[in-house]
Amino acid sequence: MVRLPVDQGDPEQWGVLLNAFLSEYLSSATGWPRWPAEQLGVPLASGEASSDRRFLGSAGAGASGELHLSYFTATKSESVTQLAMYSAATAAATVTLVRFGVYQVAANGDLTLLAATANDATVFTSTNTRYARSLTSTWTKAAGTRYAVGHLVVATTPPAVYGPSDLTVTAVDTIWAREPRISAKRASQTDLPASITSANLTDTRRNPFVECLP
Repeated sequence: MVRLPVDQGDPEQWGVLLNAFLSEYLSSATGWPRWPAEQLGVPLASGEASSDRRFLGSAGAGASGELHLSYFTATKSESVTQLAMYSAATAAATVTLVRFGVYQVAANGDLTLLAATANDATVFTSTNTRYARSLTSTWTKAAGTRYAVGHLVVATTPPAVYGPSDLTVTAVDTIWAREPRISAKRASQTDLPASITSANLTDTRRNPFVECLP
């Protein structure tokens, strides 16, 4: 955080302050702000969310066996023991597998699984419900690191979940795939893959809202 005493009548000191601000908060490589845009809303008092919770709607159901991921840059370093998601208006039925997972995003876009919940076929079986589940091992989240979090459901009727999604505009698939990526999916999965290459990710406007909790 930049804190400089400034004489409000001295333009030269204001120039020093501005340069310090730009050096502190703008990336020298891209010119974009260092802080992640998805966290400019109302942060959780405890833990961290994958996106701005003020702008949520139904992210739709997707298809059975699709891993849906929401990308974010962590703003806090902390130990995470639970992930939470919210069902929307369609409940899951005849469920074989439901797991939440978190992946670390490499510079080339490849994903590596860091932590996950155990299979729980009761998740998403009620509508408009919050589901918090414990990770099988603690995830040490690091500020400034890029992650992808989300869920995989194998069921005859996949559930709708809440997220910052726009299901009506197909162009959003491409817009959200531009770097830094906002969302992605991996189809035809029977369990959470240990790793995913960026070439095997598909663009999607379905972007699940996930809470990362201590």
